[in-house]
Amino acid sequence: MTLNIKSVLPVLLMTLFFAQASKAQFIKPEDFAFPSTPEKIEVNKKFADASAVVLKDIRILNFFYDKDKPKEGLQSFYTTHKVIQINDTRAIESYNKIYIPLSGVIDILDIRARTISPNGTIVELNRSTIKEIQNKEGEGNGYKIFAVEGLEKGSRLEYYFKLKKEFETSFTIVTQGSVPVQLQQIHIICPGNLKFDYKTYNGKSESVDSLFTEEGSADSKRRFAVITSTNVPGKDEEKYSNYNADLMRHEIQLAYNYAVGKSRIYTYNSAVQRMYPMFYENDPKATKPIQKLSSELGLGKLSPEDKIRHIENYIKTNIPEVKTEGPDYIDVVKILQKRLARSTGLIRVYLHMFAANGITCQVVYTTDRTKVWFDPDFETWNFLDESILYFPDFDKYLDPGSIVLRYPEVLPGYTANNGLFMEEVSVGKFKSAMGTVKKIPPSDVSKNAEIIDAYCKFNNSLDSVNVTVTHSYTGGLASNDRFAYNYLQKDEKKKLLDELVRFCMPDGKIISEEMLNYDMLECEKPLEIKGEVRGTALIEKTGKDVLFKIGDLLGPQTELYQEKPRESDIDMQLENSQTRILKVEIPEGYKLSGLEALKNTVKFDYEGKEACGFIATYEVKGNLLTVNITEYYNVIRLPKSEFENFRKVINASADFNKINIVLEKI
Repeated sequence: MTLNIKSVLPVLLMTLFFAQASKAQFIKPEDFAFPSTPEKIEVNKKFADASAVVLKDIRILNFFYDKDKPKEGLQSFYTTHKVIQINDTRAIESYNKIYIPLSGVIDILDIRARTISPNGTIVELNRSTIKEIQNKEGEGNGYKIFAVEGLEKGSRLEYYFKLKKEFETSFTIVTQGSVPVQLQQIHIICPGNLKFDYKTYNGKSESVDSLFTEEGSADSKRRFAVITSTNVPGKDEEKYSNYNADLMRHEIQLAYNYAVGKSRIYTYNSAVQRMYPMFYENDPKATKPIQKLSSELGLGKLSPEDKIRHIENYIKTNIPEVKTEGPDYIDVVKILQKRLARSTGLIRVYLHMFAANGITCQVVYTTDRTKVWFDPDFETWNFLDESILYFPDFDKYLDPGSIVLRYPEVLPGYTANNGLFMEEVSVGKFKSAMGTVKKIPPSDVSKNAEIIDAYCKFNNSLDSVNVTVTHSYTGGLASNDRFAYNYLQKDEKKKLLDELVRFCMPDGKIISEEMLNYDMLECEKPLEIKGEVRGTALIEKTGKDVLFKIGDLLGPQTELYQEKPRESDIDMQLENSQTRILKVEIPEGYKLSGLEALKNTVKFDYEGKEACGFIATYEVKGNLLTVNITEYYNVIRLPKSEFENFRKVINASADFNKINIVLEKI
């Protein structure tokens, strides 16, 4: 669930900064203007073959108190200045439009842009082309967009914008992307009583941080910090990786306000103290409606875990999450009446229901590790953007933000990651919470299993084959299909089931089909698809013999190529396994050839553990060929040094997909 803790900052900011703002000298913003003439910057030879090169990427974060507006507290100006070398058509297509996000923007102070052709011709931005685009469904603040004119191979693009924004205490600046960056600098300018901490991930940077006295004022100081990164290589996205999380970036967090004390602010513990009453504070008015709902759901007769399942299913079925602001969307009573809630309100309903039914539950803040890893050693509220629920009595989790997943499954990106656990504590009548950073374990491989059991029988003329299949899968592997089958319209349900039964013969005629254990309250049972399909796609006649495409019984498989050296570590998202039992009835008067291709073992260990493997065996008894295939991925993360071993396992499955056997006339 996306629940950004920064959304609760305004009250806290007033507490920390209002008194200081009223006393501070006015600090005039830095005058970082758009250069009157383009700067001459040489392209590093190591980037000569790149599609584009970011020659300069300067960000200025300027925080100051305005003596003329003391009630407004800390003011924030954000400036961006970039110079980009354009080397080919792909770069022209990438940079022919510039987007400026407007989230948190109070005012746009300046926008400039120009292109410089190889012969020195300058084309300035036509300001009439600047347009504002609203986000879909009115969410967020949209963005400004303008077209760039005059781009050609060998040209340069330079653009600049300066924004007045709402004050933020924590932010992320990504240094790396698909094109190299020769120079990036982040300038942080703030009153001397404030201090930001920062940390660089997935790369190296240099920084300076110093206080200096304002001219004409002996007691007014400002802090000046610069984070510099140079010659950052471009990074391409690769399969089975966490591309965004592995990019070089800087996390920046306001850490101290010396005007109110020397202790660090915006810690994980302060986040817990801030959010505890918002989540856990009991609303006496909600007691009766919560008891009434519990009675209607028949929770009193259920086991504790079944109570969790029924509460979750009711909330996810009846109370959609909305982005609308307002107290009614976090008030438990109003939510139960209107059946609409913000993310905070949904969690409040969960906690009230669990407490009323004797179930201990903890809120856990974490990140989606496909976007950014939770770092326990650098305390920034940027890592507190996602929230899930933990049940210590069962050591299981619930994902309140996903209508697709059900207890105990959560989004895979939240697992194999750290999280901040909010544990309620009581001292007499006083209640509070303590925060502890702990690992959120991945879902066990046995919980994410897929089994295909297929029996193939040819018709008398051997020009078609009937495949009777049982396809079962569990955990995260089953969640999307189970959810879809419950909420699709009747004709769409039929279409989905048809596709699942025809997985190996898209042109086949369905003889029978059914889905079992599809109810959302049966999520810990395997989702089963049973069916029979008849078709010709698996057969190819060659004279008297018949070619049977047995490998297609696996369904489509991923093939992994790697022309360049691997850049990223491997990430499978979740541990999982696949088992296939393929049975082929051999027609009377025929024998099989090409069977040796069905045997294959590709596997490897990592850190003393069976990591990944593909094992295929076969046997023939009487007129029945049975092929047993086991494919497993018992680890989520592997270093790139193991990529070649990993690639061989992935490709072993793809290679089997291409195998044919021959039925020879005796």
